[in-house]
Amino acid sequence: MIKRSEILHAAWAKYRETAALIGLAKFSRKHFAMNLRMAWAEAKTLAFYVALEAEEAAEAVAHPARADARAELVDLNMKDRWIPADFSRVSALNQAIAA
Repeated sequence: MIKRSEILHAAWAKYRETAALIGLAKFSRKHFAMNLRMAWAEAKTLAFYVALEAEEAAEAVAHPARADARAELVDLNMKDRWIPADFSRVSALNQAIAA
């Protein structure tokens, strides 16, 4: 859940930090608005990744075979050089995930 007070606190902290760096003598609404937009974007991104992680964890509990197949597929995709058996393994893993 996104907490507005934390977002506003983060925006003010970032505003004070950047205002000191660029030497703003008085309050700039435009500069604060930019920092507030950035704080909201960071909060939304964090909330998205938390929800995605929870969804993936629930999927792993519900379908452990699919989770294992996905993990093996990620490992195969990280390989620099593939051998012919890897191509057939990827096909088998994709079928296991789709099932």
